[in-house]
Amino acid sequence: MSTLNVTTIQHESASGNNIVLDSDGNVEVAGEFESSGKIIGNRDSATSDCFSAQLDGTANAIIRADGRIRIGGTVGSDPNIDLIPDGSITAANNVNARAVLVDMLDGDENAQSTLSNFKHKGNTKLELKTNGNAEFAGNITAADSITTERSGKGAYCLRTKNTDDNTLGFVARADGAVLVGGDVDGGNPNIFLKANGSADFAGTVNQNVTFSNSLFINLDPDDETKVLDVKAVCQALIALKSAAAASTDYASLKAAIATALCNI
Repeated sequence: MSTLNVTTIQHESASGNNIVLDSDGNVEVAGEFESSGKIIGNRDSATSDCFSAQLDGTANAIIRADGRIRIGGTVGSDPNIDLIPDGSITAANNVNARAVLVDMLDGDENAQSTLSNFKHKGNTKLELKTNGNAEFAGNITAADSITTERSGKGAYCLRTKNTDDNTLGFVARADGAVLVGGDVDGGNPNIFLKANGSADFAGTVNQNVTFSNSLFINLDPDDETKVLDVKAVCQALIALKSAAAASTDYASLKAAIATALCNI
């Protein structure tokens, strides 16, 4: 190997371009520098710079010995873009792309594995999971409809959960049924609105409306045939009132009662 001991070599061309080699090993090239082979920067510290792009003496981009690339801002301590060797990227401004493809090559496909995490000032606002789940810290607003597609009669399409005790409070199922309160997860809610038009209420139902159709009350939870037609009962009571007022003796009153209650 040939050795060149340099104190200072300076070459100045007619155009003013300089090439300077000094005894510290520094090389200054005022013009273009081309190489058909490798340019190697071998440093003894991972955080030392191997390449620095400068404008008027101010570094705007650096490549460190550990492969870290910093661009813009204060590149030494607070860069605008920070490409880290572990594969992560930090950007101080917007990231614009024609398309974004995120393919997580490691981790299990379950709700605990995070695919992407969106934060504001260190607080997670949106988290996307590898199994397709998404967790939002705020409200979800849609200008159009929100459609969920599930297979299976009991599959959940929409549900709310109480974070205090981790219980479900509201469920809308794929078959159109709606379950509210009580043991929603176990299929024994306080309110059960069924897709066939029927409804079950565990508590008291207060209403001040006019029913155009009949209202049935199940008299025996274990026997669906034992029901009471509320509309028919009301009509019978009205007819009984009129018949009782018109009755003149016990026989006519008895006949009026039998006639009024014959359909109950």
